[in-house]
Amino acid sequence: MKLVRVDEENFSEIIKIKVRAEELGFVDSPLYSLAECFLDYGHMEAFGIYNQEILIGFASIYFKGDFGQIINFLIGDEFQNRSYGTQAAGLILDMFRDTYKVATVSVGIHKRNQKAFRFWRRMGFVETGNLEGEYEYYRKPLKEIKISDELFLANYFPAYNISLNWYRDKDTVKMVDNSDVLYDLDQLKKMYGYLDKNGDLFYIVYKNKLIGDCAIFDDNMVAIVLSKEYRGQKFGSKVLEGLVSYAREKKLACLKAEIYDFNHKSRKLFAKYGFERIGDNLYGLSLDN
Repeated sequence: MKLVRVDEENFSEIIKIKVRAEELGFVDSPLYSLAECFLDYGHMEAFGIYNQEILIGFASIYFKGDFGQIINFLIGDEFQNRSYGTQAAGLILDMFRDTYKVATVSVGIHKRNQKAFRFWRRMGFVETGNLEGEYEYYRKPLKEIKISDELFLANYFPAYNISLNWYRDKDTVKMVDNSDVLYDLDQLKKMYGYLDKNGDLFYIVYKNKLIGDCAIFDDNMVAIVLSKEYRGQKFGSKVLEGLVSYAREKKLACLKAEIYDFNHKSRKLFAKYGFERIGDNLYGLSLDN
Protein backbone atom coordinates (compact mmCIF):
# COMPACT_ATOMS: atom_id res chain seq x y z
CA MET A 1 0.00 0.00 0.00
CA LYS A 2 1.32 3.45 -0.90
CA LEU A 3 0.23 7.04 -1.47
CA VAL A 4 1.36 8.68 -4.73
CA ARG A 5 0.91 12.42 -5.29
CA VAL A 6 -1.29 13.29 -8.22
CA ASP A 7 0.73 14.43 -11.20
CA GLU A 8 0.45 14.52 -15.00
CA GLU A 9 1.18 10.78 -15.19
CA ASN A 10 -1.65 9.52 -13.00
CA PHE A 11 -4.11 12.43 -13.29
CA SER A 12 -6.22 10.94 -16.10
CA GLU A 13 -6.57 7.61 -14.32
CA ILE A 14 -7.45 9.16 -10.97
CA ILE A 15 -10.25 11.43 -12.25
CA LYS A 16 -11.96 8.35 -13.71
CA ILE A 17 -12.47 6.78 -10.27
CA LYS A 18 -16.19 6.42 -9.58
CA VAL A 19 -17.72 5.20 -6.34
CA ARG A 20 -21.24 4.66 -5.09
CA ALA A 21 -20.58 7.13 -2.24
CA GLU A 22 -20.13 9.93 -4.80
CA GLU A 23 -23.44 9.10 -6.45
CA LEU A 24 -25.12 9.30 -3.04
CA GLY A 25 -23.53 12.70 -2.38
CA PHE A 26 -21.37 11.45 0.50
CA VAL A 27 -18.02 12.37 -1.09
CA ASP A 28 -16.84 14.68 -3.85
CA SER A 29 -15.36 13.49 -7.12
CA PRO A 30 -11.56 13.35 -7.37
CA LEU A 31 -11.72 16.04 -10.07
CA TYR A 32 -13.58 18.44 -7.75
CA SER A 33 -11.07 17.78 -4.95
CA LEU A 34 -8.15 18.39 -7.30
CA ALA A 35 -9.66 21.76 -8.21
CA GLU A 36 -9.80 22.58 -4.48
CA CYS A 37 -6.13 21.67 -4.17
CA PHE A 38 -5.25 23.95 -7.07
CA LEU A 39 -6.99 26.88 -5.35
CA ASP A 40 -5.12 26.30 -2.06
CA TYR A 41 -1.99 24.53 -3.26
CA GLY A 42 0.07 25.82 -0.34
CA HIS A 43 -1.97 23.89 2.20
CA MET A 44 -3.43 20.96 0.28
CA GLU A 45 -2.19 17.76 -1.30
CA ALA A 46 -3.90 15.01 -3.32
CA PHE A 47 -2.88 11.37 -3.64
CA GLY A 48 -3.73 8.26 -5.51
CA ILE A 49 -4.00 5.24 -3.23
CA TYR A 50 -2.20 2.22 -4.71
CA ASN A 51 -2.06 -1.42 -3.75
CA GLN A 52 1.26 -2.35 -5.32
CA GLU A 53 0.83 -0.73 -8.76
CA ILE A 54 -2.96 -0.87 -8.90
CA LEU A 55 -4.88 2.35 -8.28
CA ILE A 56 -7.60 1.59 -5.74
CA GLY A 57 -8.60 5.00 -4.35
CA PHE A 58 -8.04 8.70 -3.84
CA ALA A 59 -7.43 11.09 -0.94
CA SER A 60 -6.98 14.83 -0.53
CA ILE A 61 -5.81 16.55 2.65
CA TYR A 62 -5.45 20.01 4.19
CA PHE A 63 -2.71 21.06 6.62
CA LYS A 64 -1.89 24.32 8.36
CA GLY A 65 -0.01 24.80 11.60
CA ASP A 66 -0.86 21.97 13.99
CA PHE A 67 -4.21 21.22 12.30
CA GLY A 68 -4.88 18.69 9.58
CA GLN A 69 -8.01 17.61 7.76
CA ILE A 70 -8.91 14.74 5.46
CA ILE A 71 -10.91 16.54 2.79
CA ASN A 72 -11.77 13.55 0.61
CA PHE A 73 -11.17 9.84 1.02
CA LEU A 74 -12.53 7.08 -1.16
CA ILE A 75 -11.76 3.51 -2.07
CA GLY A 76 -13.06 2.07 -5.36
CA ASP A 77 -16.20 -0.03 -4.91
CA GLU A 78 -14.50 -3.17 -6.22
CA PHE A 79 -11.73 -2.85 -3.61
CA GLN A 80 -13.85 -2.29 -0.52
CA ASN A 81 -14.20 -4.70 2.42
CA ARG A 82 -10.57 -5.85 2.06
CA SER A 83 -9.00 -3.66 4.80
CA TYR A 84 -7.53 -1.36 2.13
CA GLY A 85 -9.31 1.65 3.61
CA THR A 86 -7.87 0.96 7.05
CA GLN A 87 -4.35 0.64 5.64
CA ALA A 88 -4.66 3.78 3.51
CA ALA A 89 -6.11 5.88 6.35
CA GLY A 90 -3.26 4.68 8.55
CA LEU A 91 -0.73 5.90 5.98
CA ILE A 92 -2.45 9.29 5.84
CA LEU A 93 -2.40 9.64 9.63
CA ASP A 94 1.28 8.69 9.71
CA MET A 95 1.99 11.35 7.10
CA PHE A 96 0.11 13.98 9.10
CA ARG A 97 2.10 13.06 12.20
CA ASP A 98 5.56 12.60 10.69
CA THR A 99 5.63 14.97 7.70
CA TYR A 100 3.22 17.77 8.55
CA LYS A 101 3.65 17.59 12.36
CA VAL A 102 -0.01 18.26 13.12
CA ALA A 103 -1.60 17.63 16.53
CA THR A 104 -5.11 16.63 15.44
CA VAL A 105 -6.76 15.50 12.22
CA SER A 106 -10.37 16.31 11.33
CA VAL A 107 -12.69 14.52 8.95
CA GLY A 108 -16.18 15.52 7.79
CA ILE A 109 -18.72 12.69 7.55
CA HIS A 110 -22.02 13.01 5.70
CA LYS A 111 -24.82 12.59 8.23
CA ARG A 112 -26.39 9.72 6.25
CA ASN A 113 -23.13 7.82 5.72
CA GLN A 114 -23.35 5.40 8.66
CA LYS A 115 -20.68 3.15 7.18
CA ALA A 116 -18.21 6.06 7.26
CA PHE A 117 -19.10 6.87 10.88
CA ARG A 118 -18.26 3.30 11.88
CA PHE A 119 -15.04 3.35 9.86
CA TRP A 120 -13.63 6.59 11.29
CA ARG A 121 -14.57 5.58 14.84
CA ARG A 122 -12.56 2.39 14.35
CA MET A 123 -9.66 4.58 13.25
CA GLY A 124 -9.82 6.38 16.62
CA PHE A 125 -11.66 9.53 15.54
CA VAL A 126 -13.65 11.27 18.27
CA GLU A 127 -17.06 12.95 17.98
CA THR A 128 -16.78 16.74 18.35
CA GLY A 129 -20.39 17.81 17.93
CA ASN A 130 -19.26 20.26 15.22
CA LEU A 131 -21.72 20.43 12.33
CA GLU A 132 -21.47 22.13 8.94
CA GLY A 133 -24.33 21.65 6.51
CA GLU A 134 -24.78 17.95 5.86
CA TYR A 135 -21.52 17.01 7.56
CA GLU A 136 -20.54 16.14 11.11
CA TYR A 137 -16.87 16.53 12.04
CA TYR A 138 -14.78 14.05 14.01
CA ARG A 139 -11.19 14.47 15.18
CA LYS A 140 -8.26 12.17 15.72
CA PRO A 141 -5.73 13.37 18.34
CA LEU A 142 -2.22 12.43 17.19
CA LYS A 143 -0.70 13.31 20.56
CA GLU A 144 -2.15 11.85 23.72
CA ILE A 145 -1.41 11.00 27.32
CA LYS A 146 -2.41 7.38 27.73
CA ILE A 147 -3.96 6.44 31.06
CA SER A 148 -5.36 3.02 30.15
CA ASP A 149 -6.30 1.11 27.00
CA GLU A 150 -9.61 2.97 26.80
CA LEU A 151 -8.84 6.23 28.62
CA PHE A 152 -6.49 9.01 27.53
CA LEU A 153 -5.97 12.78 27.55
CA ALA A 154 -6.00 14.66 24.24
CA ASN A 155 -4.85 18.21 23.55
CA TYR A 156 -7.71 20.70 23.42
CA PHE A 157 -9.61 21.51 20.22
CA PRO A 158 -12.99 23.23 19.78
CA ALA A 159 -15.88 20.88 20.59
CA TYR A 160 -18.31 23.33 22.16
CA ASN A 161 -21.52 21.49 21.32
CA ILE A 162 -20.34 18.67 23.57
CA SER A 163 -18.38 20.46 26.28
CA LEU A 164 -20.94 23.19 26.91
CA ASN A 165 -23.26 20.53 28.32
CA TRP A 166 -20.76 19.84 31.12
CA TYR A 167 -20.92 23.46 32.22
CA ARG A 168 -24.69 23.67 31.93
CA ASP A 169 -24.92 21.35 34.94
CA LYS A 170 -25.50 23.21 38.21
CA ASP A 171 -23.44 20.78 40.32
CA THR A 172 -20.44 21.14 38.00
CA VAL A 173 -20.55 24.95 38.05
CA LYS A 174 -20.91 24.93 41.84
CA MET A 175 -17.81 22.75 42.23
CA VAL A 176 -15.76 24.70 39.67
CA ASP A 177 -16.72 28.30 40.47
CA ASN A 178 -18.83 28.10 43.64
CA SER A 179 -21.51 29.77 41.54
CA ASP A 180 -25.12 29.07 40.60
CA VAL A 181 -24.81 30.78 37.19
CA LEU A 182 -24.57 28.26 34.36
CA TYR A 183 -22.14 28.88 31.50
CA ASP A 184 -23.13 30.17 28.09
CA LEU A 185 -21.17 29.62 24.88
CA ASP A 186 -19.30 32.92 25.08
CA GLN A 187 -18.15 32.22 28.64
CA LEU A 188 -17.06 28.71 27.70
CA LYS A 189 -14.99 29.99 24.76
CA LYS A 190 -13.33 32.61 26.94
CA MET A 191 -12.46 30.03 29.59
CA TYR A 192 -10.98 27.58 27.10
CA GLY A 193 -9.12 30.38 25.32
CA TYR A 194 -7.52 31.48 28.57
CA LEU A 195 -6.60 27.95 29.69
CA ASP A 196 -5.21 27.02 26.28
CA LYS A 197 -2.91 30.07 26.30
CA ASN A 198 -1.94 29.84 29.97
CA GLY A 199 -1.34 26.19 30.61
CA ASP A 200 -1.81 22.66 29.32
CA LEU A 201 -5.46 21.98 28.49
CA PHE A 202 -6.76 18.50 27.69
CA TYR A 203 -9.94 16.61 26.97
CA ILE A 204 -10.61 13.42 28.87
CA VAL A 205 -11.41 10.73 26.28
CA TYR A 206 -12.98 7.38 27.13
CA LYS A 207 -13.72 4.83 24.42
CA ASN A 208 -13.19 7.60 21.85
CA LYS A 209 -15.81 9.82 23.51
CA LEU A 210 -15.19 13.19 25.14
CA ILE A 211 -16.27 12.89 28.79
CA GLY A 212 -14.62 15.92 30.41
CA ASP A 213 -11.66 18.26 30.47
CA CYS A 214 -8.66 18.90 32.68
CA ALA A 215 -5.80 21.37 32.84
CA ILE A 216 -2.58 22.31 34.55
CA PHE A 217 -2.30 26.11 34.55
CA ASP A 218 0.99 27.98 34.28
CA ASP A 219 0.87 28.55 38.06
CA ASN A 220 0.72 24.74 38.55
CA MET A 221 -2.96 24.80 39.45
CA VAL A 222 -4.72 21.60 38.40
CA ALA A 223 -8.41 21.22 37.54
CA ILE A 224 -10.56 18.27 36.48
CA VAL A 225 -14.16 18.42 35.19
CA LEU A 226 -16.14 15.30 34.31
CA SER A 227 -19.50 15.01 32.59
CA LYS A 228 -22.01 14.12 35.31
CA GLU A 229 -22.72 10.70 33.72
CA TYR A 230 -19.15 9.63 34.41
CA ARG A 231 -18.76 10.73 38.00
CA GLY A 232 -18.41 8.13 40.72
CA GLN A 233 -16.72 5.65 38.36
CA LYS A 234 -13.08 6.33 39.36
CA PHE A 235 -12.37 8.38 36.23
CA GLY A 236 -11.39 11.37 38.37
CA SER A 237 -8.89 9.26 40.29
CA LYS A 238 -7.33 7.86 37.12
CA VAL A 239 -7.11 11.28 35.48
CA LEU A 240 -5.53 12.87 38.55
CA GLU A 241 -2.96 10.09 38.70
CA GLY A 242 -2.18 10.72 35.03
CA LEU A 243 -1.82 14.47 35.59
CA VAL A 244 0.52 13.95 38.56
CA SER A 245 2.70 11.67 36.40
CA TYR A 246 2.63 14.24 33.58
CA ALA A 247 3.66 17.00 36.00
CA ARG A 248 6.57 14.90 37.26
CA GLU A 249 7.72 14.29 33.68
CA LYS A 250 7.66 18.06 33.10
CA LYS A 251 9.69 18.45 36.30
CA LEU A 252 7.16 20.74 37.96
CA ALA A 253 8.02 21.48 41.57
CA CYS A 254 4.43 21.17 42.81
CA LEU A 255 0.76 21.04 41.94
CA LYS A 256 -2.05 23.06 43.51
CA ALA A 257 -5.80 22.69 43.50
CA GLU A 258 -8.63 24.99 44.52
CA ILE A 259 -11.31 22.90 46.25
CA TYR A 260 -14.21 24.46 48.11
CA ASP A 261 -14.96 23.11 51.59
CA PHE A 262 -18.36 21.73 50.60
CA ASN A 263 -16.78 19.57 47.87
CA HIS A 264 -16.00 16.61 50.12
CA LYS A 265 -15.52 14.07 47.32
CA SER A 266 -12.84 16.15 45.58
CA ARG A 267 -11.08 16.88 48.88
CA LYS A 268 -10.98 13.15 49.60
CA LEU A 269 -9.74 12.35 46.08
CA PHE A 270 -6.90 14.88 46.13
CA ALA A 271 -5.91 13.85 49.67
CA LYS A 272 -5.55 10.29 48.41
CA TYR A 273 -2.74 11.49 46.12
CA GLY A 274 -0.98 13.48 48.83
CA PHE A 275 -2.49 16.97 48.44
CA GLU A 276 -2.52 18.88 51.73
CA ARG A 277 -4.28 22.08 52.75
CA ILE A 278 -2.03 25.11 52.24
CA GLY A 279 -4.62 27.92 52.46
CA ASP A 280 -8.30 28.76 52.24
CA ASN A 281 -9.79 26.31 49.72
CA LEU A 282 -6.25 25.66 48.49
CA TYR A 283 -4.39 22.33 48.48
CA GLY A 284 -0.86 21.52 47.35
CA LEU A 285 1.34 18.55 46.45
CA SER A 286 5.14 18.74 46.44
CA LEU A 287 6.75 16.91 43.51
CA ASP A 288 10.35 17.32 44.67
CA ASN A 289 10.73 13.66 45.62
